[in-house]
Amino acid sequence: MANQSRVGELTNIENMFVSKRSKKRFWNNSFSNRLWLATVIMMTAGTGITVAAAVESPSTLVPEQTTAATARPNVTVDCVRRGTCAECAAAAPACSWSLVHQSCNDTAATERQLIEDPGDDGHHHPPTKPVVDAGSCPRFKVDYQKQTTMDATNRTLNVKVSNDPTGKFRALLERGQVLCHLNEMKFPGKVESGGRQITCQADHLESANSSLSSIVYFYTSVNGAALTFDDKRDHYLDFTVPRNACVTENPMGPSDECKVCLWDDDRAYRYYCQWCPKSNLCTGSYQQCDVRRLADPGRTVTVQDVFVQCPEVRIESIEPLYGSWAGGTTIRIAISNHRTLSENKVIVVKVADSRCLLPTASVDGTMITCTIPPTNSSALNQGPVEVTYRSEVNKLLPTFTLKSNQSFYFVEPVITNVWPSCGPVTGGTRVTIRGRFLDAGNTVRVYMRDNITCAVQTHSQNEVTCLTGASDGPSASAIRIEFDHYLNKYVYDPPFMYTSAPALDGGQSFRGISSGGTQLPVRGHDFACIRNPLVHVSYNGIQYTGSCAVRNDTYMVCTAPTINRPAPHQVTALLFGFQADYNNTIVKMPLPAGTPDYTLYPDPVYTNFETEGRTVTVYGLNIDQGYDQDADLSVLFHKTGVPCNVTSVQPDRIVCRPPKRLSFNDHGGRSDDGRVDGYGSGDDNDNNNNNDDDDDDDDLPAALVNDEIIVTVGNLVYEVKRKPQTRPRTFPIRINTIIFGGIALVSLIITIVAAIVYCMKIAMTISQQQTEMRSLCEHLNSTETGLGVCTGTETGSKGDVESAAAAAPAKDRS
Repeated sequence: MANQSRVGELTNIENMFVSKRSKKRFWNNSFSNRLWLATVIMMTAGTGITVAAAVESPSTLVPEQTTAATARPNVTVDCVRRGTCAECAAAAPACSWSLVHQSCNDTAATERQLIEDPGDDGHHHPPTKPVVDAGSCPRFKVDYQKQTTMDATNRTLNVKVSNDPTGKFRALLERGQVLCHLNEMKFPGKVESGGRQITCQADHLESANSSLSSIVYFYTSVNGAALTFDDKRDHYLDFTVPRNACVTENPMGPSDECKVCLWDDDRAYRYYCQWCPKSNLCTGSYQQCDVRRLADPGRTVTVQDVFVQCPEVRIESIEPLYGSWAGGTTIRIAISNHRTLSENKVIVVKVADSRCLLPTASVDGTMITCTIPPTNSSALNQGPVEVTYRSEVNKLLPTFTLKSNQSFYFVEPVITNVWPSCGPVTGGTRVTIRGRFLDAGNTVRVYMRDNITCAVQTHSQNEVTCLTGASDGPSASAIRIEFDHYLNKYVYDPPFMYTSAPALDGGQSFRGISSGGTQLPVRGHDFACIRNPLVHVSYNGIQYTGSCAVRNDTYMVCTAPTINRPAPHQVTALLFGFQADYNNTIVKMPLPAGTPDYTLYPDPVYTNFETEGRTVTVYGLNIDQGYDQDADLSVLFHKTGVPCNVTSVQPDRIVCRPPKRLSFNDHGGRSDDGRVDGYGSGDDNDNNNNNDDDDDDDDLPAALVNDEIIVTVGNLVYEVKRKPQTRPRTFPIRINTIIFGGIALVSLIITIVAAIVYCMKIAMTISQQQTEMRSLCEHLNSTETGLGVCTGTETGSKGDVESAAAAAPAKDRS
């Protein structure tokens, strides 16, 4: 039953084939049909392969196409531009390679174009399925042999076919019409070795030798479809007729070899060019370029200008990459195989579309030099370098143009900084010039004044260094930087100054305190060129240093050094001096004759302070020695930071006064406008000390009354406490003091009066009791004489009265 069903399926497939054929492709007789069906049935029964796999029909390929379409629905691939089977299979399943047509197309279109291949054997064959797997792509290799003798040149030409696992392509070759093509000539090719080799007959090669050019485009076709070789260079054959010297055994070096290049450009042209030098024994000086359209490789086209894209024939480098727009820059262009290209040629060089003058080849033939002419345009531009070789002998030969990958830039050099700006008249100062595009061109020259050369030491894009020449005397002038003789840049600010060695003026004295930090004003000349100036003081064999700051060419300010553990309360004379870096050398600035030693004073000591009105007096020892009170001394209120303006300095005290109007971040006594209103009604600030004497009775604001004082002298910082009060306050008693004092006094009076009243009350009580006792005694004495009840005096004690009173009732009871 299974075999019967397979026979029925095959019958249906046969009917499908018949319905799709034209009348010319009907099978010749029913016997052939039955024979083919029987063969298929036997193969199917023996191998177990399904009918769909055994017979390649359009109906069996539709599901595969549907699957491929659904697998990559949004991918768009240009299949037609893929020229080889491997390239086409790389885009599968969207693309597939037709073995019959030797072309790449989208899979759906390829399957729709499937037709039966009639072959040349008089029999029809099923359609050849397209290739979608790179592993199934047939490979082609051209074997071209040329043997030269003194009498003739023998050539053999074969095409090797490999990698055909299914054997379909070899079967296609054996039953197809195979032709060999040499340029526009064609002749039959012979299929050998079971479709594994195509041989182009030698007799045809020899007959065609005389009519062909030196470069021959070769390909083979099967049923009119050209085979695409794996190596595109296999399509080009060298039919050059060698000279007799070529058959000798003289070896050729690398410089004598011909250079061959193959490339495709953006205009859909394919170029195959060959350059041979005159030193080549076989060819002599020889150049030829074969140009064809990619869409029609069987025909040559004429191109007048060839832009070479070849790794062996190219511009390797250009130097420099920057040049001034003013011109004068000489460009060096390194070109591989320039000697071969330039034989019998005129050379034209363009730099960023600007003609470069006087192109000259180097002795070894590897480099061209040319000079950019001066221009009047400062517009920046850039572009590649192009070198064109044009033949003046053979007008039919196209021009060859090489284009660099690097770009050349026309730039405007910019100077941003020059340092140092001065140096000694003896020269030798290293000057550093910084900026942009300082390597524009070949040469840079630097001049101090117009006639003093600064010898360039280093030269880069952002920096130029040079050493100054000697000057005939101190002077100042602009710096001139020259680029390639045509462009000059000037630096006017600051100008370069030639100076003498720095020195000090006479008549100066220097002093300081042990803690240091005070200012030492120094006067002299030629200070502008020194760097890192220092003052050094020697004490007990140790040298202490302080830094200096140059203010101008004749004045600098130094900081007195800190001297560790000096003798207390003793003034000491010490050796000292000055030094600085001058022209990259440490030089000592000699002291003028008669300059006294450095005077070291002990640190001032501050004990306390007191205020009187708005005047603050700070007390201490050694207060007025070793510093300048205007430059080094400052007095501040600690918490508020309010300055106290010094009015006088004496050996044991400092007198200062705060300004009238204050601003600080403290709420005590602060008014709405942000100022402290703690003084009199005057509006003037207390910057004028002449007006201070009129305001001595003004009080300090509340924010300053309880504040402490900070005294600073150089590096010395003192926190001074207020002096304890030893005399009554001179300011009026405030109302709250009066109220509390009155309350205390009234309370005291009330307490005293209460005590007196209480004492009088007790005394009256005692007197009354004594009166009652006397009255009782008199009564008792009058009623019973001799009772002896009141035996005491009239002023007896209370106990006697009580005893007598107790005795009277007892008598009555008896």
